[in-house]
Amino acid sequence: MARKLKILVACGSGIATSSVAKHETEKVCAAAGYDVDVTTTSIAALPNEHQNYDVICTTCPYHGDLGRPTIRIFGLISNINRKKVEEDLIAAVKEAAEKL
Repeated sequence: MARKLKILVACGSGIATSSVAKHETEKVCAAAGYDVDVTTTSIAALPNEHQNYDVICTTCPYHGDLGRPTIRIFGLISNINRKKVEEDLIAAVKEAAEKL
């Protein structure tokens, strides 16, 4: 049995916005048939915490290269371009799943 995909969701503080984004990420992935384990963190912690995750999601801009699919998912909270954000999230998850 394949392991769950691990997703790291980051916001400015790693507390409030990332918690809402975590819930939305779980819903989108489940609806697409992906079993995921989602964890939250802060943007500042990404360079030190990203190594054990398959996909990185942020609610604010992040310009570093983390060597794995990294997408901005603020639209899952704001509903601005939500459909596009959902498609981008699923594409990143699919890409990561193919590497397992």
